[in-house]
Amino acid sequence: MTERYVIVGGSGFVGQELISLLQKKDIRDIVVLDIIPPKIKTNYFFCDIEKNVNFEFFPEDIVIHLAARQYHHKVPRKGRKDFFENVNSRGTENILRQMKKCNARKMIFFSTDMVYGKPMYLPVLENHICNPFGYYGQSKKKAEDICRYYRKNENFKITIFRPRMIIGAGRLGILSKLFKLIELNLPVPMIGSGNNY
Repeated sequence: MTERYVIVGGSGFVGQELISLLQKKDIRDIVVLDIIPPKIKTNYFFCDIEKNVNFEFFPEDIVIHLAARQYHHKVPRKGRKDFFENVNSRGTENILRQMKKCNARKMIFFSTDMVYGKPMYLPVLENHICNPFGYYGQSKKKAEDICRYYRKNENFKITIFRPRMIIGAGRLGILSKLFKLIELNLPVPMIGSGNNY
């Protein structure tokens, strides 16, 4: 059997871009697991990783885990820790547990640079100490720790990416607020004295 790409969270911004790139490379064996179907036509299965991962992985599968709760979602005022951990940490463990049952052991996990916390030096290298602040960064750090456990103890091959804020056409995230202030010629909030670059 040839390798199949299983994209968890494939209906999001990065997932849509990834599906498009894979299809341009003439890769057709792509499966998306998500709570909503992707806009791009591909094989789709409903999957809520927060609750249960009821999907039959194959040993040859390459699982690309993009699913996450982030700050651009509507974040509740109460229960924020559980809001992030239910998907980002426990959801990751649910995926890995099901992969293990199916003898699938290859994953690419998208984390975040927020696991570093406040940088102690620049540029931030991958061996920089992790001291995340905020529930989102903490939940991603827990997910990374779970991935490391499976890599060390269950013979998984897991690559962890820590991208910076991802923006693009149709997804500006928090920058949309900044651009709106500029558009309306309103003051732009600055961090510190305003002399930083």
